[in-house]
Amino acid sequence: MMHAVPEEFRPYFWDTDFESLDLKKNGPFIISRLYNKGGARGINFVHHTYTDDDIIHAVKTRRDFHPIVANYLRQKYHLTESDMAYYRMQPTIPWR
Repeated sequence: MMHAVPEEFRPYFWDTDFESLDLKKNGPFIISRLYNKGGARGINFVHHTYTDDDIIHAVKTRRDFHPIVANYLRQKYHLTESDMAYYRMQPTIPWR
């Protein structure tokens, strides 16, 4: 496994210290960010870097997936809404 996020994805991590991102330690964050903003190349990188279990863990614990992405991943991995942090977030918080 690589230890750093490739430079081509730097623009998607504008709000973080890009050099300190660690693929293992920051996996769920990286997965959600690249699924939301990385397009086909970002999603391809996620699937070549992380296992399905890693992706499912991110989906179950992160609330910042885009609604379309959350629904896609729910169906892809046969999860229920109650399994996913996205659907457990307060209904008064709008998607940003």
